[in-house]
Amino acid sequence: MSHSRPPRPSDLRKAPRYPMDAPVEFAGGSGVTRDLSTTGVYFVCDNPMQVGARVSLTIVLDDNLADMPVRMDCVGTVVRIEPLGPKIGVAMRIEQPKSPETFH
Repeated sequence: MSHSRPPRPSDLRKAPRYPMDAPVEFAGGSGVTRDLSTTGVYFVCDNPMQVGARVSLTIVLDDNLADMPVRMDCVGTVVRIEPLGPKIGVAMRIEQPKSPETFH
């Protein structure tokens, strides 16, 4: 008799995640990423969010080769929230760039 366990979130990911501490900005708040992939981002912030909420987000990537940081604009859906003491952990699926100039 086989006992199967429910899949872990890491088993369901479609793309590898990379640890990264980068500032994020969104309407009404800001935070810091914990990890990033081509299909999602996990960040920590002070603002409560609801699972299913659509969020326009800017991730500020520090580029050591340029004089200013690269800003990645995207739109996504909150898929999971986790209380982290006074902060909130937010897992967001990136669905589309916010504009044709995603990186600026």
